[in-house]
Amino acid sequence: MNKIGIVVKSEFLRKVKSKGYIVTTLLGPILLVAFYGIIGLVAYLGMKSNEETERTIAVIDRTEVLLDAIQPDDGASYAFVGVSDDEDAVRQQVVDGEYDAYMIIPQSALQGSGDASYFSIEGGGGAFTNQVGRRLTRAVENYRLAQIDAPDEVQDIFGTRIGVDALKLSSTGETEGNTGFYTAVGFVMGFLLYIFMLGYGSMVMQSVVEEKMSRVLEVVVSSVKPFELLMGKVLGIGLAGLLQATIWILILVGGTAFAGVAVASFMDTDEIMEQAQAAQTEMVEQMGDQLPEEAAAAQAEMMEQAVGFEIPQIPIRVFVWFLVYFLGGYLLYSSLFAAVGSSIDQIQDAQGFTIPLMMPVIIAFALIFPVAEAPNTSLAVVTSLIPFFSPLLMVVRLAVTEVPLWQLLASVGLLIATFVGAIWVSARIYRVGILMYGKKPTIKDLVKWVRYA
Repeated sequence: MNKIGIVVKSEFLRKVKSKGYIVTTLLGPILLVAFYGIIGLVAYLGMKSNEETERTIAVIDRTEVLLDAIQPDDGASYAFVGVSDDEDAVRQQVVDGEYDAYMIIPQSALQGSGDASYFSIEGGGGAFTNQVGRRLTRAVENYRLAQIDAPDEVQDIFGTRIGVDALKLSSTGETEGNTGFYTAVGFVMGFLLYIFMLGYGSMVMQSVVEEKMSRVLEVVVSSVKPFELLMGKVLGIGLAGLLQATIWILILVGGTAFAGVAVASFMDTDEIMEQAQAAQTEMVEQMGDQLPEEAAAAQAEMMEQAVGFEIPQIPIRVFVWFLVYFLGGYLLYSSLFAAVGSSIDQIQDAQGFTIPLMMPVIIAFALIFPVAEAPNTSLAVVTSLIPFFSPLLMVVRLAVTEVPLWQLLASVGLLIATFVGAIWVSARIYRVGILMYGKKPTIKDLVKWVRYA
């Protein structure tokens, strides 16, 4: 254990003192927020661009009644123009650029049994055609209600649209669902684990390859057993990664505390003051003779509500389990990456061995969305218990729902057991591979190395 500790200390200090580690630790959360901000901005700009694109759409209305009913409101970026029933002529006008598209509304649409056809050079776009389809549906509804002399009250009933406010149940009560927010949190955590596990696992592999190429290991293994060296290297780099992950979490959690203030800074000052005064008046009426500390806490909460922005609370246990699964997932995959590093002479030769190691992580990453959408299905529960998947999927489930304790303990137990088995196999490959040069081993060779006494 003393020798392992020496290797751990050496690897840890060498890693945390590097300029790259310091820069990524400090700038990592900023870059992550910027990354998702850019994605959101691009999506928003794309949506706005689609909304602002001017379209003139020729309509062949064979019902002779729906064209006026589907006309958009003033200021819309598109307009419908009635044309003759000569489809060939209209098609040519679209090709020539006179119209952006043309649409055919069949007579059967009035009976609700026919679909309109939309033709354009670029294909129409799903969001826009869905919007047009909703207008057509509403127009047909109104026409059919008018045909049976339905009173205005019935038409109002058909026009009613009810939303769903999702609430999250737990053993401590119910809270606002914020499903989208928690799904995003789970996805971000899963994405971070994906980066950390593969990134730090690759660092272990690269470290082994570099030491092997420089023949340093030939000297080191004269004083340290290969297993001790492998374990120390994995734990040392893992502690550096755990420290970085902890700092990132603290920065992100601290950042959310000022999110309300940041959003408020972009709002109109007079509006904020009016809302704050209204909130303060409401607070005085509600608090009565309560203690100043309680009043201050209530005032802070009502100020958040006054500016219209409130950060959903993320339980601390989610972050704690995140660190647990980060460490477990890292130990599992880094031990396998170390075995790969010991069996090759150049980092370029690693691709053939690393692809099988990355496949479980890629599959788990692909399962993040279905698991976040339905975290208690058989698929979600079973896959989150599989050690190669659990570091990503169990964290996603924790962010979205309340996971039973037995599933968490079973998942961690299986993860630890798999790591012990992986480190045993990797150590047996490692002790032979670090002294092998000039030959790229096959799977058969690796099996032989594991079976050596």
